[in-house]
Amino acid sequence: MTQSTIYSTICVPGWTATIRPPVNVTEQLKRQQLAASSAADKDPSHYEEDHIIPLELGGAPSDPANLRPVPFSQAKADDQLENSLHRAVCAGAMTLAAARAEIEQVKAAEAQP
Repeated sequence: MTQSTIYSTICVPGWTATIRPPVNVTEQLKRQQLAASSAADKDPSHYEEDHIIPLELGGAPSDPANLRPVPFSQAKADDQLENSLHRAVCAGAMTLAAARAEIEQVKAAEAQP
């Protein structure tokens, strides 16, 4: 994904649905990641498998390095920022690279299970 392709990919309504990995894939990965984590709460039903670089910013759909389990409350807060950055990129108010850097910085600072 590059700045030059955003209007034929991420800025097209519904595009992320065409690349989103199947739930059975993300659920299996979430269970593996939680089992390997130091989290006290390892109940997968308390977490969402979240893309670090979200699909709406061109993140890798199925790459385990781009996916991690986060508590649902944190995922909801992340979704708000992801949507805001997506709107800014598609409106031309922010570059794709700047949006990716911002979301990556925010998520790196979040507590991990």
